[in-house]
Amino acid sequence: MSVIGVPSTSRSSGSHRQFRQPLSNEAVEAAVPIEAPAGSLVIWHGDTWHGSYPRTRPDVRTGIAYGFALEYFHPHEPVTRDVTNEMIEEQGPRFATIAGRDVVTWGTEGRDYSKLLQRPFRYTQYT
Repeated sequence: MSVIGVPSTSRSSGSHRQFRQPLSNEAVEAAVPIEAPAGSLVIWHGDTWHGSYPRTRPDVRTGIAYGFALEYFHPHEPVTRDVTNEMIEEQGPRFATIAGRDVVTWGTEGRDYSKLLQRPFRYTQYT
């Protein structure tokens, strides 16, 4: 996002439909500055290629990244390897869900949504 005339963030229109990372300089060549008044909120699809331009102003550039995902996607943090069974027993089912214990793993075969019907999902008041 940028103050009008001073680009800071760019995106590549329609890139979310590619379902892949950009090849070589593809995202740079397709980049379009996002121009909006200071304090604006800009939201885009998680697969949209986006980036930042070099900082040219003395004031502070801020941003927040927040992701929304369906319950069968993996958390970004590696909590599943750090959380022990003892911790789950002590903290309860809500903690188990937050820690990713209900997440389906795909492995190398890619997305197989039929696994969602077969998983041992623990439905709780929090899911």
